[in-house]
Amino acid sequence: MSTAVAERDRKRNAGYRAPTQELRSDVLERKQALPYGHTHDYYHRAELVLRGVSGRMLLIKKTVEAHARKEFRSGFAKKFVRELEHSLGWAPNYRKGHSSTGIKKVVAKIEEEPSLAQGPSLEEIWAAARSDAKGIPERLEALSELMSTDASRVADFVASALATPVDTAWHRALVLFTERVKTADQTIRVRLLTGLRAHALLFRDAKDLGADPPLWAALRRYSSLVPTSEVTSLLDFLRSDDRPKTRQTALQGLQNILSTESLPDGAETAALKKRVSELAFKHLDDDLLGSPENAAMALNCYCAAVLADADTVELTNRLLGLARVELIAPAAKRILGRSRDIRNTPSLDWVLEQLSKTSTV
Repeated sequence: MSTAVAERDRKRNAGYRAPTQELRSDVLERKQALPYGHTHDYYHRAELVLRGVSGRMLLIKKTVEAHARKEFRSGFAKKFVRELEHSLGWAPNYRKGHSSTGIKKVVAKIEEEPSLAQGPSLEEIWAAARSDAKGIPERLEALSELMSTDASRVADFVASALATPVDTAWHRALVLFTERVKTADQTIRVRLLTGLRAHALLFRDAKDLGADPPLWAALRRYSSLVPTSEVTSLLDFLRSDDRPKTRQTALQGLQNILSTESLPDGAETAALKKRVSELAFKHLDDDLLGSPENAAMALNCYCAAVLADADTVELTNRLLGLARVELIAPAAKRILGRSRDIRNTPSLDWVLEQLSKTSTV
């Protein structure tokens, strides 16, 4: 078995999942006629969603359509057909040399038994999502399937599961999954907000590095839900003890919030402004701009500080005094320019005027 095949099987057996919702949308939006010679990407993307129920139904539909257009002329297409057959249980040993039944037999079988294109019922999928006996990948796959038809119940399920902060593999996976959960129900949003903050604090204080990805996911989703009146809660993730990536994620969330809204007045707001200003002064330093990571951190610090109206003049002068101002100024101008289109302020106008004077902008 080749290294590539072994790696693919290892990922599948471990429950590897690409961002399937995005991939399915990409496949669905492709034009009906795919130019010959450009089908590799299509079949590769289609294969990534093969194991899901929705993905299987989509592939069956696309298989029939492609067969009608006589597109199955390449090795990629033949492999795609074998994968489809395998997913339907017709050729379980095809990797060991089992011959393909052929696209005509696939289409004929589908036409003969339309039920092959039907997945489990909603309640069966819900049972899989709720079952502690199922593996985490299988439960997440079930929730992914339900997102397209029962998104509100999925959001309620996730919010309920995160109501009590517990650091388990399942809760870490659920927190990662929240970035795909959408709901307009304000009650569910508040519950989700509360659960995400509690888990973010729990993961922040965890001792293993495996808690970092769910921590950063929790911060991103939390920042998308938190009202401006509670935005100072992000101070809990801007401590000197926090990892640089944790602080940067919190700053990015603050930057996104302040791109459309202004900070309210208050003592806690003053503390937040002071901390953001401190971080910006620290990172706007030529000695720290030697790597893309540090430059990105400096950019986020500066933009968050300007949008928070925290020592805007001093920080802008410090930025313009850098030997490598071109690493920050153009991107800052683009970010702050988009914000000005939504919330125009005199200080923002002044900053953009100063940034426009740099020779590289």
